[in-house]
Amino acid sequence: MATVIQWLIDTRPLFPSAKQTSDLPQAAARAMALLAPPEAAAVLRYHFLADAKLALLSALLKRLAIAQLLGVPWARATPVRDAHAKPVFYWNPGSPGLESSEPQSQSGGGEGLESGGPQPLLFNVSHQAGVVVLLAALRAPAPRAALGIDIVCPPERRARDLRTIRGEGWAHFVGMHEDVFAASEARRLRGLRAGPAHAEHAEHAKEPEGTKDLKYYEGSEESERARLEHFYALWCLREAWVKMTGEALLAPWLGELEMRNWAPPPPPPPAGPSASTSISTGTGTQTQTQTQTQAHDDATDADGARLEVWFRGQRVDDVSVRLERWAGAYMIATAVRGEGIALGPFEELRWEDVLARAEALRARG
Repeated sequence: MATVIQWLIDTRPLFPSAKQTSDLPQAAARAMALLAPPEAAAVLRYHFLADAKLALLSALLKRLAIAQLLGVPWARATPVRDAHAKPVFYWNPGSPGLESSEPQSQSGGGEGLESGGPQPLLFNVSHQAGVVVLLAALRAPAPRAALGIDIVCPPERRARDLRTIRGEGWAHFVGMHEDVFAASEARRLRGLRAGPAHAEHAEHAKEPEGTKDLKYYEGSEESERARLEHFYALWCLREAWVKMTGEALLAPWLGELEMRNWAPPPPPPPAGPSASTSISTGTGTQTQTQTQTQAHDDATDADGARLEVWFRGQRVDDVSVRLERWAGAYMIATAVRGEGIALGPFEELRWEDVLARAEALRARG
């Protein structure tokens, strides 16, 4: 059984004295000192402070995961890029140290996944709108084990997307993105129509397949927001899958990957700012949490069907895909291939703990 970590940290309240990226060497001096010079330089190249903070925490969490789980000296816990530019950490069993140079020669994997040598720790990071998430698995089963994670924040882009929809229409909005969707997914998105807001209008309502949850007047902001929630959910799921394979959204097989019966996770109960809900292809569980997710009931879409993944006309049964909502405003998707990689709740990290843990590992040498 692999050791799995699922970390989440909110960067928005961090380094309050920083007003622009160039302030970080002073405002975040202890954090910046934990990075290698190339990592620190990459952080400072970001124009917007919010993006720089995301880059800083992403780099720090990757290094922390490598050093903590593998016992690698902090200075050598540096990820490299594989053939697809995906961050990885290679172990060199032929020497007493660890690979810190370029990856070894590539050997073919499955569905675009390639490896350049033993990887005792698989990991993937995503960030958006101030939040960084990391998924990692130690001693994952070889050779086809892989994982990917993505996070989206619908409120961050909703206003811009609503302007496009109101100006050009829903079908045009879907068409702008359909080159990265399967044909069936684009059809389903186009077919999303708002149902009646009240029961007395039911006799005039048409509810195409998969739209029974959209109970709003057509053209209302509520109906457009509901349709966009489906769009964001699909985008997040597909991005996590693509990141699992290590390829980009321009992979030639994108049109052959199909999510079926997807739906946005239900909104969390009013139990606090970190409440979360999820749907999954794996255990089919729906979760509700205050600070972490916990199993609760079976998950289905509005028509009672479970989320499924199909590739080149065949149902995929060896990958578990999960979509969950965090803090109401975020969706997090994970895609995991490999037995023995069991996902649980995300651990919401406190910045003080991250800093103390990282500094202790660095001091250890």
